[in-house]
Amino acid sequence: MAGDVKSNITVIDELRDLIPPLASDDADQLLENIRTEGKVREALVLWERADDFVLVDGHNRLRVIKELGLSEDAWRVDIRPFSGMPEVREWMIRNQLGRRNLTKEQKDYLIGLQYETEKNKEANTANLKQFRKNTETANLATSEEVAVLEAPDTEVAKLATPEKTAKTEDIVAQEHKISPRSVRNAAQFAKGLDLIGQTSPQAKKEILAGDLKVKKSDIQAVAAGKIAPEEILAATRQPESDTAPTDPQELRMPVKEKTLQEGLDQKQIQKLNRVYDKIDQAVRQLEKSGFSKSDIRWMLSQTVSKK
Repeated sequence: MAGDVKSNITVIDELRDLIPPLASDDADQLLENIRTEGKVREALVLWERADDFVLVDGHNRLRVIKELGLSEDAWRVDIRPFSGMPEVREWMIRNQLGRRNLTKEQKDYLIGLQYETEKNKEANTANLKQFRKNTETANLATSEEVAVLEAPDTEVAKLATPEKTAKTEDIVAQEHKISPRSVRNAAQFAKGLDLIGQTSPQAKKEILAGDLKVKKSDIQAVAAGKIAPEEILAATRQPESDTAPTDPQELRMPVKEKTLQEGLDQKQIQKLNRVYDKIDQAVRQLEKSGFSKSDIRWMLSQTVSKK
């Protein structure tokens, strides 16, 4: 049974993108830990559907499992009976918010998603109640109406006026010990970041990881329609003529000039060539993964600017 489950795991992009990206050091540490122990400690959480098992938690672990080629007895699964995608999303958001190594951007993003999820759930409940109310027999008084007619005057107001419930933003704010305004701001941040992610998934990952610094107010302005996502990306990137080329042969040209100017010996030149061979492989892999040349140029320029 376990073998059948593990060979039938489905990764849904929408759910995978809810997982904050690991910092490069954390990703390397996860790989090294699993390689050293030869097994995965924490079970992968799966959602059982009619024809497959959807991965809910453990996307980074599954990537390492495949990379290391671990046998099926080296990792476990935890199958849970979620009712549908909304419940899965809600569980994932809460689970991620429980982690301690979140960046400020990741936490704000997840709180924003939680608020929208809770608000949508509340709206769906209200719509269902309204639907049921509308389908009641029109010519029969409801039990509430009968109660109002028969109740003493002092009780009529209580029966006629529904009990005031706490707003979603207040509930989320209390849970995270922040203000309701901060919750609303987080929701705008999440919406704006998702819009940026539609234009450049890599930029969204860099912002969440804290590697690409963009003003929170600018991202919220994207959500409000005041700034286009392209404007945000253009402001964070250098002009194309100044960015690193993606052709490894073009990358080598400045190195050749530098070696002539600085008199590097043959051994140093060979080391540089090996570095650019690795860049060549990385660029081709990124192209196969669907990244555009402009995104690759931007990633290369960001890498160089950090050094």
